[in-house]
Amino acid sequence: PYYAQWDRRWGYRAFSGGIMATHGCGPSSIAMVLEGLGIQVDPGDMASYIEKNGYLQDGYTSWKVFDGLVQDYSVQVTSIPVDQIPDQVNQGAYVVASLRRGNFTSTSHMVAIAGLDDQGRLIINDPNSVRNSKLHWQLPRIQSQIKNAWAIRK
Repeated sequence: PYYAQWDRRWGYRAFSGGIMATHGCGPSSIAMVLEGLGIQVDPGDMASYIEKNGYLQDGYTSWKVFDGLVQDYSVQVTSIPVDQIPDQVNQGAYVVASLRRGNFTSTSHMVAIAGLDDQGRLIINDPNSVRNSKLHWQLPRIQSQIKNAWAIRK
């Protein structure tokens, strides 16, 4: 599923020193992946989970949240090298990527990688941009923008 961090159902909820619309890429991306795995959680629920468990750092979702998901949502999470993203997706994993400045953000951002198209391009659900989500991305074009990636599966 696609979740926009600015969706009126949760977008104006306080989160991480701001509101979900401006600070909610982490909870939104993680919720998309968990929903894809059949675990019912929306971005508002995930934001509450992140705050309750202290998974915030400097106004952003902390990477430590992925350790918590293993325990609390019974999923397998593996930090992976960027060049393994297509292989992991082909093997049935969803991927959450933490990004630096580039095509998706001027600061820091998280997105969900939901699949590959028939040309091997990444299908990226960007919770802050419907436009970016409609595009398909060649990994070499954005590879240098990816700080870290996590393969998530049941």
